[in-house]
Amino acid sequence: MTYRIDIDRRCEAERVLLFQGLLDRAALDDLLLRIVASALPVRLVLRTGTELDPVCLAAVRALPAHVFAESAFLSRWLSEELP
Repeated sequence: MTYRIDIDRRCEAERVLLFQGLLDRAALDDLLLRIVASALPVRLVLRTGTELDPVCLAAVRALPAHVFAESAFLSRWLSEELP
């Protein structure tokens, strides 16, 4: 496995998933299962050092979760308009 997903349990109002590593199709499938299974709203934090497979960009944007990237580069890339 080339990624790690932790849960920040300090917040009771939402489920906070902390992701670090390569966000490829396998990781995306794992994240989607965790998001859909959550009874709480989900915030996905992409930790510094996370690499996003460009093929997965649209799918990450479409996740049913609030996605926050710690990296300024990844944050800008996720918020850019699609051509």
